[in-house]
Formats: sequence, C-alpha cells, structure tokens
Amino acid sequence: MEDEAVLSAIACHTAGKPGMSKLDKILYLADMDAAMLMALKQTNDFVLSQESRWTPCQRRPTTTFRRRWRPAPQSLKIRPAHRK
Repeated sequence: MEDEAVLSAIACHTAGKPGMSKLDKILYLADMDAAMLMALKQTNDFVLSQESRWTPCQRRPTTTFRRRWRPAPQSLKIRPAHRK
C-alpha cells in the first residue's frame, strides 16, 4: 500500500491527530461508531445479567416495557422488493 491518504487514515483511526483530512475523519468516526456500539452492547448485556439483583423500582420500567412491546405482526414486516 503506497497511498499516503489511506496510510494516514489508518495511522490515526483510533486516536485522531491535528489537521486530519476528510478521509482521516471518516475512518476515525467509523471506528469510533463501532467502538461505541460494542461498549453499549456490553453495558446492556451486563445490566440485563444483573436483573435478579434489581429492586422493585428498577424492575417496574422493564416489566412495563416488556408488557407493552410486541413484535410487529408478520403482515407488517418489511418485505424485500421483487426484482424483475
């Protein structure tokens, strides 16, 4: 790989740097987005794993959400467009 723009973006994709190019910023934000989603999933998984320790005050919103939330009926799910 000899493309300086790509090499620069790869070099600063985790910590950033002053004077980043548009490509540097795109890769930096894409990497950050993936890291944020992973952290959110880990936090959510941990909180749900502790459900047996929740107080009634903590349980109530989750119970209400589960009772009110229903998966969409099959007839409402988005279907892929037919290709011709």
